[in-house]
Amino acid sequence: MLLVSSGIASPAFLAVLGGGGFLYSWREVRRAAASVGWPQIQGQVVTSKVREYRANPDSKSEYSARIRYRYQVRGIEHESDRIAFGGIAFFGQAAASAKAQEYSEGAAVTVYVSPQNPALSVLEPGQTWTGLLTLVATAVAAVVGVIWFVQVFS
Repeated sequence: MLLVSSGIASPAFLAVLGGGGFLYSWREVRRAAASVGWPQIQGQVVTSKVREYRANPDSKSEYSARIRYRYQVRGIEHESDRIAFGGIAFFGQAAASAKAQEYSEGAAVTVYVSPQNPALSVLEPGQTWTGLLTLVATAVAAVVGVIWFVQVFS
């Protein structure tokens, strides 16, 4: 197995995967921080539903709220499904359903829109614990991968 092997592929894979994940997470954390100060405009929820999925047929069901909203900036219509940067974790059907009800189909919503890129928007600005956790976890994976890689060559 790639991640168990003591060869060069496993530490390199972990370092690259962790590094790439860290860069993506860092961008999301920066966007989350900036979004608090973005202009607010009115939008409308287009779809609001709860999605059920399973990692495999024997695993427990997991649920997420899928919200799609529409808004206009300078006469150009945009759509997005970003509730928050870094994502939102739901620990069951009730939590996902509550979020879907909070953003019910057809409801007016406040949309925070990036002044540099009007196609980039969010409903709930600021940091989420999932975004920060992902940043820390990917940084740890990158560091462990690099240390492991260096030890292979020592």
